[in-house]
Amino acid sequence: MSSNYSKIAPNIKKSFLSGNSFNQGSFPKSNLNDNAGFRFSNFTSNIGSSNICYPFNHNYQTPLVDDFGTSNLMIPSGDFNVIKVDLSTQNTIQDTRLEVRYGHDQLLENSSIRYSTIIQAGSNFYRNYPIENEYFSISLKNLANSDGNYSIIDGRVTLSKYTEYNAPIQMSDEINRFTMGNVERQANDFNFDIINGRIEDIKKVERIGIMPTDYGNANQNIWGINNFNSFKTSQDFRPLVLRSIGGDNNGKVIGIEGIATGNIYETEFVTLPSGSSNAFTISEYKFIGNMYFRDGGKNDANYVLVADRDTGIVYNYMDKGSTTSTSLLYTCPSDTTAIIKDINLSGRMNLVNRSHFDLTKVNYSSNSRTSIFQNRIVDDSINALVPLNYKLEAGDCLIGSMKDGNGSNTISEGDSVLFSRLNIYEFGNSNSKII
Repeated sequence: MSSNYSKIAPNIKKSFLSGNSFNQGSFPKSNLNDNAGFRFSNFTSNIGSSNICYPFNHNYQTPLVDDFGTSNLMIPSGDFNVIKVDLSTQNTIQDTRLEVRYGHDQLLENSSIRYSTIIQAGSNFYRNYPIENEYFSISLKNLANSDGNYSIIDGRVTLSKYTEYNAPIQMSDEINRFTMGNVERQANDFNFDIINGRIEDIKKVERIGIMPTDYGNANQNIWGINNFNSFKTSQDFRPLVLRSIGGDNNGKVIGIEGIATGNIYETEFVTLPSGSSNAFTISEYKFIGNMYFRDGGKNDANYVLVADRDTGIVYNYMDKGSTTSTSLLYTCPSDTTAIIKDINLSGRMNLVNRSHFDLTKVNYSSNSRTSIFQNRIVDDSINALVPLNYKLEAGDCLIGSMKDGNGSNTISEGDSVLFSRLNIYEFGNSNSKII
């Protein structure tokens, strides 16, 4: 007795399993075991400096992204699953950008770029890309800036029904963070990418505040030697001076950033004179959110301050040995938004005055003030890292300060000592890409 369940399926000829690939003038062949080729699928491109080459368009070159020339050739790919790109840049001394374009018709001008990858010079490159529309094309850009540096690219691009594609995301790829999917990057970290400058429009900055033990004023900024102008209600723009106290920073250049006349964010560089002589700012300011040595030097005086030329009220302060401000003050630059990621507080607060820490946002255009964070621990040590994730707009200013808790306007010297650090990410207006 026989059973259908035990029968072996008969062999079927390969010709019945697969059709022939389209050929565009090339000889037809089965695509069951081989990759499907097409006209110009094997090419050599000699690309001029900063030029973009379309190898399927008779190696047409242009310096402009949207100048496609007279030919609008796109390759039909709807019957396939994967685009196989196999390139060699062995004879090239500069990097090349590969871009894969997709479209719903054969007009290249109607296509859009979905994948962009930088191929290192002198290397071999292989990648499988998914089929995403009925038609596709690729472009190659010579990333050299100087004339005479040609890119010589040997390439082979084929199609397959049976190959799985690699997710085209590697450490060297450009990734648009606004269209990026859920990507897990085991070998890297988003924060480290920002710190390493691999993301174009995001910058990490920090501000530190160090409270000196020999000053006991409540309602002072972190930190400095007396009340800062940021707590005054006046909205006057004031002429400022910079000076070194208790030492000499002769010839060193200080950069200051803040809100200048017209509520404009401005950066100004001032050369310090010898001793404690005054150096005068050109612009007038309401607020100084940062000061730093331009050339990476350090403060050799007891402290450096920027103050009102006439009243002496201090706007910002830098402690001895520092390279940047040690007052917890910050201004969000023009054409920028910022996120306060977190704040770190460490030190000790006394019991007598019940003073507490306050972080306030001030917008000098609207004269609005918002308390972002307060720490009201008294008679105890503080060692806290607090996530804030608070957004700032261009021109917003931050002030870290000590607030008096019982009206005495005095903090017992040496009893309340605090160190603070703000971690901030600044976002520019350009579309951010990992490069």
